[in-house]
Amino acid sequence: MGRTMRWKNDYSHYGAITKAFHWATFLLVVNQFVTALVMETRIIKVGGGFYDWHKSVGLLVLVVVCGRLIWRKASQLPEWAEGMYGWEISVIRFVERSLYVLLFAMPVSGIAMLLGAAQKVPFFGLLHIPAPAKRIELLVAIGTLVHVVAAYALCATIAVHVAFVLRRHWYERGGYLHRMLPFSKDD
Repeated sequence: MGRTMRWKNDYSHYGAITKAFHWATFLLVVNQFVTALVMETRIIKVGGGFYDWHKSVGLLVLVVVCGRLIWRKASQLPEWAEGMYGWEISVIRFVERSLYVLLFAMPVSGIAMLLGAAQKVPFFGLLHIPAPAKRIELLVAIGTLVHVVAAYALCATIAVHVAFVLRRHWYERGGYLHRMLPFSKDD
């Protein structure tokens, strides 16, 4: 007989909504790093539409992360995986908090850079945050610094997250990775 999909988290599993937020965030962040790499290295000659895409997806990241945080606070979380050590739980909590802070800092600092440069912030051509009348150099400088530092910090934090998950999955052999994979055997 077929399995039923869990939409919400329960005491032992992440539900489809949590997994959708997780993987949507992942795909959006990958998009942002790829588009930023293309823009910064000029591997491919890109026009203004490409930059607008990056800005629009940045706003979408902010919306998705806000939704994800609201869902995280409103829903129960599964119990910790069996056999987790205290230090592992501490690492997970630190990485999770760091990811949320950085996932907010990236789009907010990007918005600050644009508004400081007296540029509107587009959202897929549907609407935009209007540009101020004058350039504000301090806002551009602070926004740029935070954006760059947060980008490197986000890469490092994601690397720790992935390394931890893979270590836990393969070394501890607890099937840890299946907790968040969509359509995993645990669903």
